[in-house]
Amino acid sequence: MTTLPIVTPTLVSVSSRREAREARAAVRDVTSSSDLVKSPQLSTQMSTKLGNSQALASNALPLLPTNYFQKLSAMTPSTTTAIVSRYPQAPLFPVIRGPAISNEWQQYPVLAVTDVSPDTKLIRLGLPHANDRLRLSPGQHIYVGLRKNDGGMVSRSYTPVTDAYGYFEIIVKTYKAGIISRYIHGLHVDEKIHIKGPAGKYEHPELDSFGHYVMLACGSGITPMFQLLTTIFSSPLEMATVTLVYANRTEDDILLRKELDAFAGRHRSRLVIVYVLSQPKDSAWTPSGHINSTVIRSALADGKDDQSTMVLVCGTSGFCASARNICTQLRGHSDNLFVF
Repeated sequence: MTTLPIVTPTLVSVSSRREAREARAAVRDVTSSSDLVKSPQLSTQMSTKLGNSQALASNALPLLPTNYFQKLSAMTPSTTTAIVSRYPQAPLFPVIRGPAISNEWQQYPVLAVTDVSPDTKLIRLGLPHANDRLRLSPGQHIYVGLRKNDGGMVSRSYTPVTDAYGYFEIIVKTYKAGIISRYIHGLHVDEKIHIKGPAGKYEHPELDSFGHYVMLACGSGITPMFQLLTTIFSSPLEMATVTLVYANRTEDDILLRKELDAFAGRHRSRLVIVYVLSQPKDSAWTPSGHINSTVIRSALADGKDDQSTMVLVCGTSGFCASARNICTQLRGHSDNLFVF
């Protein structure tokens, strides 16, 4: 396996980073970068905001599309603001809707079922309207439920790996004793499934709160990490580096391998992915075995210092307990550590 080297990214000065955040906040105050907005008051507000922020953002422009602020400045009350580059599949003029999920159980139709590995499927679920999106906060998850004979519900949490207009997708790994996973694997297109949410205690830090993220995952525990990777690398002003250590039995069990490798290829200076296999077919595969103190120590060392490093853990209960203990022993504390 070829290990991607971590290269120290080129960072702008501290003052430039602060100014970049102020510029981004100014734009975020009046519109969302992932939606179309149609508002007669938008241009006046935008002009005021940009008049103050455009100069501040001059040092940050290399981090943004070169015509980003120019396009925003050119808006007039008679034009419709179109900021849709991140979601090209979105309808041209969608009605802006709230999160398409409720804390009450609702049914969602199965649109597609795709085999990802021998024991894992990708389930695409439809939303009520073509303009709907889940709009989960980074690190949040949903609950999938199965009604019992007594009318109650048994449920399990899943982190969506896709949040698109009109649908979302979850990855489900089946287990012999897994009531919900076996139920989901038996679903067919057009059947409906009970879902509610959002849920989760994780709150993603503000921009530049941490310079380095260490993500420790095993099996389907990759899904919240994938969601957070998407969040971190979709922000043009985020400069944090990430080390992802992902454990599986064999190479065939690595979920989202194609997408993860694509992330690593696009962000070589900021992302390192280490695949750890407990039963590699190739005896030369390294690292092999289980995630241990040596592997975690190396991942922690990728950051500049301990205080600027955030550790995230997700996987089986045994994996999470072991990873938490190792991190606490190596760092001497449990601060800035979150277990999903």
